[in-house]
Amino acid sequence: MENNTTEVVFKEKKYNEGWVLNIVKNNETVLTTSLYNDSGTFVELKAFNIKLENDLEMFRIYIKWFEDNPVKNLQKMLKLKIRK
Repeated sequence: MENNTTEVVFKEKKYNEGWVLNIVKNNETVLTTSLYNDSGTFVELKAFNIKLENDLEMFRIYIKWFEDNPVKNLQKMLKLKIRK
């Protein structure tokens, strides 16, 4: 039987004011974030290609906004566009 599970390279949860940001790196290229509000409701999912300098910088900004204040920065976080 074939095993279709993906081995996780890195996984972290960040907490701020009841909000949760899950960070998962499944391979050497893609890192995903999933954001949940203080009620535990899913808000959004973003994927970053960390081998691209622009994506890596956007990831840093996104984390900073979360750490500063996810409620205050939510609109900026939602509008963040990763350009290819």
